[in-house]
Amino acid sequence: YLAVKHPAKPQPAVVMPPSDDGDGDGDGDGDGDGDDVVLDADTPDEADAKPDEADAKPDESAAKPDEADAKPDESAAKPKPKRKAKPKPKGDKSAGRGIFMAKCKSCHGDDGKGNTPFGQKIGIVSLLGNGRSHAKIRNITANGVPGTKMKPYEGKLTDKELDDVAAFVKSLR
Repeated sequence: YLAVKHPAKPQPAVVMPPSDDGDGDGDGDGDGDGDDVVLDADTPDEADAKPDEADAKPDESAAKPDEADAKPDESAAKPKPKRKAKPKPKGDKSAGRGIFMAKCKSCHGDDGKGNTPFGQKIGIVSLLGNGRSHAKIRNITANGVPGTKMKPYEGKLTDKELDDVAAFVKSLR
């Protein structure tokens, strides 16, 4: 392909000056036959015959590149981003339900809407469809909400239990 698109530039022939090798013919090979050595960049010698022939006369498939070679494929130039596999959900929402019912139900209600008498008194907002990520829900559960009645559960619940509660809250609809 490169030989067709970018052929080698012809180089002028180089004539080696005669040297005196003692045989009197001036060719420097010592055989006395008088043949001068001429190196031509376009003339292949026996060692280079095959590579130069390929450069000088490429086969038909290289001379006529198909359309895929002629036009760069845009999809090949820009690799498609790999789809990230959905991460395995952190926490077990059925285990989180039990913890939620024991620790959170009094304020948030069993449905997470916050419409319990105590929840309404202190202005609890609904947990349904709040758009928070698992990590954000877990962080709020672990650290509480400063300035509110939402106390931190870090140290009271294990990491797995915090993940379970967050999974349950995330599943509320």
